[in-house]
Amino acid sequence: MSFNPTAYNTRQYEVASIGDSPTVIQPGTALKCSGIPTGIFSPDFYYKVGVCAPTDNVFGVVSSQGSAITDKTTSGRVVLMNAGLIPVLTEASGKKLDYLKVSAKDGKWVKCAMGETSEVQLVEDSTAGNLAWAKPIRVTVA
Repeated sequence: MSFNPTAYNTRQYEVASIGDSPTVIQPGTALKCSGIPTGIFSPDFYYKVGVCAPTDNVFGVVSSQGSAITDKTTSGRVVLMNAGLIPVLTEASGKKLDYLKVSAKDGKWVKCAMGETSEVQLVEDSTAGNLAWAKPIRVTVA
């Protein structure tokens, strides 16, 4: 397994979040923001997030340092896209320097084809269904 959860500390880029549906969202899954904090009492002081689709703007990913995110769990944390590195949950195996985009199925990350716009670039090899470190980068793959 290539992913080392203590290789990079993402804590300074994380925000407390809660799911916008009962779906369990695993670490490394791409997220969209569906609501910002509006109050001082729970659950109003959490960011509300949901699984990201390919057409959504990526807000962040579920932190590998915490638990999965649901609409009931208040311990969920999201690593924002301004972090130096983010953990990504890959749908298929990938190689270092591959460009990835959000999968159409479930917020996992897949390799980009030529002409597609990527969100992140792997900084290590990855295996299907596991976490890998990637750096946020939005480019059109040539």
